[in-house]
Amino acid sequence: MDEEVYYERCAGIDVHKKLLVVCLRIGRKPEVREFGTLTHEIREMAAWLKENGCQMAAMESTGSYWKPLYNIFEQEGLPVMVCNAYHIKNCLNLLSEGRISLLRMSKNVCTEI
Repeated sequence: MDEEVYYERCAGIDVHKKLLVVCLRIGRKPEVREFGTLTHEIREMAAWLKENGCQMAAMESTGSYWKPLYNIFEQEGLPVMVCNAYHIKNCLNLLSEGRISLLRMSKNVCTEI
């Protein structure tokens, strides 16, 4: 079954208390970067996503750590969705933790599930 591409440039963000792991996909090419959670670091991440033409970002967070990102993304005009980590892991059948899950999350944001 072919996957219909919704976004050519999208990102999956794994949100932690002191670390943000971002996987930006441009077509089939993923690039993973890590950022801190201070305001200037979140703005740096937002600028990187904008520079690369990110069309949609999905954040996975089990706590309330996503809120500062959401606010900054909204200010910067970056479209973003907040995803329940439990839902992503179970409904999308992600096989493992860490970067593999992040790569799959970014892929699923870009294509129809």
